[in-house]
Amino acid sequence: MNNKKEILLKSFYMAVSLLISINLFSQTYIKFNLATPFIGGVNPAVETAISKKWTFSFDVLSTFRNETDTRGPFRVLMVMPEGRYYFKEKFKGFYGGVNAGYALARMTKPDWWGENNSVEKKYDVAWIITGGFSIGYEYCINKRWMVEAFVGGGRAWSMHERFFYPDGGRLLDSEGKPVLVNGSEEYLPYRGGINICYKLGRGL
Repeated sequence: MNNKKEILLKSFYMAVSLLISINLFSQTYIKFNLATPFIGGVNPAVETAISKKWTFSFDVLSTFRNETDTRGPFRVLMVMPEGRYYFKEKFKGFYGGVNAGYALARMTKPDWWGENNSVEKKYDVAWIITGGFSIGYEYCINKRWMVEAFVGGGRAWSMHERFFYPDGGRLLDSEGKPVLVNGSEEYLPYRGGINICYKLGRGL
């Protein structure tokens, strides 16, 4: 799993380098999500203009909470490219976006639909692919700074293995054998927040 994390991080760094390198020819913003510290993570992003109304965005979400004796883990590494269309003009007002993403997760699922993951001390190690949409609004404070509010979600396909914390024991099937890999798919909200944005480059 560490090798996959390194690949994802290198992909993000390469995307950031590429977007910065074309900054001389287009507007580019770096962004930081103010909501993610409340869930123990970071969510930096880069967005660059590709036409009058279209932009390309790339962000990474990473959270860092490990399991304890009484609480499950919440560790996620997710990368997500997105194409955005602005109804007025790039970096101004409302936009709609189409995105796809890949994530690695080690987390206890919420107790939805009658599940008791936290009570039974279960957590999943998962590989996730997502595809969906975003809506958002951007407001320019001045020539350098901007704020953005956004939310998004869509379909998520995952393969995961289930364990128990804190000892890392495996989930067993009805025959007493370890459940190695299980698949699932669902519709989920998987992104959102409020970004503070800074424009790169010398020219304004």
